[in-house]
Amino acid sequence: MKHTRLLLAFFISISISGSAYARETLEPAQMPQGPETLIADSGFRPADNGFQFENYSNNIPGLINLTVAEMRRMFGDRVCGSLANGVCTLTPPAKKWMESQNTSMNSGHCEGLAVLSSLIYSGTLSADPFGSATTPGLVITNNVALQREIAYWFSTQSLRVDATTSNEDLSMTPVQLVQKLETEFQKPAGQRDWFVLGLYKPAYLDGHAVTPYAIDDAGNGVKRIMVYDNNFPNQERFVFVNTISNTWSYTTATNPSEPQSEYTGNESTKTLSLSPISLRLRTPICPFCEEASAQELGATEVTTAPVIFTQREGQYDSVVQYALARQSVDSYAGGTLGYAQTFPLNGSSGSPSQVETLTFQNTIPGGSFDLKRSSFNHTPPASFYVPANAPYTTTVFSVETTKTSTSGILVETKGFYLSVENIVLDPGQADKLVTYLDDAAQIYTATYLTDYSETPLLAAGLETTDADYDVELLVHGEGAGKAATFIMNHQTGKMTIYTQRASGSDSYDINIARIDDTGEHDFQKASVTLEANSTHYLNYKDWMMGQPLKVEIDRGRDGTIDQTLYLQNENMVKFFLPIIGR
Repeated sequence: MKHTRLLLAFFISISISGSAYARETLEPAQMPQGPETLIADSGFRPADNGFQFENYSNNIPGLINLTVAEMRRMFGDRVCGSLANGVCTLTPPAKKWMESQNTSMNSGHCEGLAVLSSLIYSGTLSADPFGSATTPGLVITNNVALQREIAYWFSTQSLRVDATTSNEDLSMTPVQLVQKLETEFQKPAGQRDWFVLGLYKPAYLDGHAVTPYAIDDAGNGVKRIMVYDNNFPNQERFVFVNTISNTWSYTTATNPSEPQSEYTGNESTKTLSLSPISLRLRTPICPFCEEASAQELGATEVTTAPVIFTQREGQYDSVVQYALARQSVDSYAGGTLGYAQTFPLNGSSGSPSQVETLTFQNTIPGGSFDLKRSSFNHTPPASFYVPANAPYTTTVFSVETTKTSTSGILVETKGFYLSVENIVLDPGQADKLVTYLDDAAQIYTATYLTDYSETPLLAAGLETTDADYDVELLVHGEGAGKAATFIMNHQTGKMTIYTQRASGSDSYDINIARIDDTGEHDFQKASVTLEANSTHYLNYKDWMMGQPLKVEIDRGRDGTIDQTLYLQNENMVKFFLPIIGR
């Protein structure tokens, strides 16, 4: 069955004041409770082998996360739309994926810290290239090499080495998970695997990543998983597992600047997980590439970079979420993947409810998901995968009850992306994006629906053999409510845009990037009038540098072109984020 890939992205800036955070006294459950017997030990210790700086968001001055270099390291040169003059210009889908990963790190880098500290301790990597012979000697401020390395390993949690299998195992009960760790830690050093331990609250909220390194027996049927929690450097901390009741508990904070709270679960919650780090060392499937590597096509050899590119069928639609919003995907064929509220956010008085009950569900046949452990913002980031070439409605709704938050939706499939950005969500607001992505015909349709006043940035990018195209439309309008439709049809080479305005007019700004063997060429034009009951067709494929952009207008939407505009290129700021580290 053919699938595509959807990415749901939410953009929000978080700042954490100060370089040192106020610490609470450890809860009694976090302190040693008496004589313990060490059962299995990897030798790792937080003070000797962990980073001495805390988990961080994107607030560090001059911070650099993923760059083009890391993208090429991860996926090879197939992420380059152009290599003109030896400079890799990313394909539009690759650039959007990189930007979405970098934005998600604003919710913390715990995953990258957990993975990299294990890789250095195991001898797989060395700390030397990052400025010290040991992990505790490394600093993060002004250390671009270390910043990029942590970002690289953070992003591997969003990838799969097998199209149908997540890198994270959520299937184990607490007792089974402890047994798995005991078995691995008792193996000789060169034969054991290393893991990220994932911790979640109910409905997979507040995901956090820590490094497990030993198991001890606290008596009375209680075993403790000893962990390095990168929110609390230099501390030995413990996840308690009651092997009699098959339950677990841990006290921590997803954000080191916030009060700690308790995480708990049992054999049914599936909120304690293991992610083998060995899978991060294999060549991953590229979720957005037009071409596949030999590994994706079933070759058994695993190399450090993708090789033998050839065409493949897309395999999944996925929805990735990573800021102040939550989401669900509804299939027109039936089923939901994501979050459902058991009662509305708005209370009987019309004001946002202070209490919210969420459930997480997956009732779409063939649907699956990968969680992302990065949650300074108390949101449930995830990649959702659903069968391709079918219509879906993605709903994004605010998690705030007293203030607005800024979000966006990013959808990626094989060699293509579309996105809606600049969505400002009021408390209780829920916006929708209806999509139908036809890979075979290269026709991609999206309608953005909101009951609020918005100025959305609609964008789509396509990778082809001749050239790559990135088209962005910033839509302006007045009044509450908007339904904006845009269609990229590469058969005709036109981008269609219209809104549901009954009278008056909207306007939009245009940014087009064409990437070919000679490099990247840009077109910008501001304030193009879009009259009510009119459709505009932008001839993006025919545009060449130095030429005007042809725009055809169908007034009345009767299929007749009533006017043709030839728009001249203007010098204006690009809407999309710059590519760094080329």
